[in-house]
Amino acid sequence: MNKTICKGKAHISIAIKTFIAIILIPAIILAPPLTASSDKTEIVTSFFPIYLFVKNITVDIDNIKVDLLLPSNFGCPHDYALSPDDLKKIHNADILVINGLGLEEFLDDALISANPALKIINASDSIKPVNLKYSHVYDESDSKAHQYNPHIFSSPHEASIMVTYISQRLAFYLPAYGKQIIENGRLYATGIDSVSKLYRDSLINLANPRVAELHEIFDYLAQDFGFEIVEILQKEPGQEPSAKEMLAIKKRLGEQKIAAIFTEPQYSKKIAEVMGKELDIPVYELDPVATGPISAPLDHYEQTMAKNLKILIKAMK
Repeated sequence: MNKTICKGKAHISIAIKTFIAIILIPAIILAPPLTASSDKTEIVTSFFPIYLFVKNITVDIDNIKVDLLLPSNFGCPHDYALSPDDLKKIHNADILVINGLGLEEFLDDALISANPALKIINASDSIKPVNLKYSHVYDESDSKAHQYNPHIFSSPHEASIMVTYISQRLAFYLPAYGKQIIENGRLYATGIDSVSKLYRDSLINLANPRVAELHEIFDYLAQDFGFEIVEILQKEPGQEPSAKEMLAIKKRLGEQKIAAIFTEPQYSKKIAEVMGKELDIPVYELDPVATGPISAPLDHYEQTMAKNLKILIKAMK
């Protein structure tokens, strides 16, 4: 993976900007206002976990359509480049729901201005963020957005807060469905909270709470449930460290006596497996729910987090 990570403005080609200017903006000017009686409210979500949250929040509300911008198997959109079809989705949307904290950098001001009426819900507005250890690899500017870890969805505690906030904002923007949205959100957040309780009850008196991760994705999970991430194998998501960095990582891992190395489905496990084999450290895969099937059941998040808990117990108890 190259250094284009999270530099969304560099992803927007002249051709796409021309598409906005020639096709989308005139269409917006000519488009009639949305009426609840004749059109469905279009909610576009940035990537899979946000899509899953909003699907639950709007379940059984016939006049709301929820769409997903990125392919459901893409994962964290660190290096995503928008297509013309994506731009059409943004143009047609009434509401856009994003994770925030710089994760959707590709949605720059030029895109948002293509739909002036678009209402944006930033789920991270409800979260107290943690700092990124390697923030400089995400952005070479001084943007404060990249001081913070955007992977809030990987912890059920944070996910419940996100769901509640998204529900409140959707109810505000869609008062005709406000009561049902709030109730759906409450029920969904309660289900996620029950998983959080299992984590709190299970991850106590750990034999060794010190672990390593592939890149900075499980930091909220560690913060919320009492284990410590002492090493990060990839400063830049998906990019293997140099030979010199590998030696330094190996030395630190050998000194820190960690319980496990955690990988994730989105990225190669090669470096983790090499380190695990050479240092006799178990390697386990946790799923942060950054990806999933578009037809996933509504309780996919809870099911996946419950599976992750079993792995965490096995690794650290």
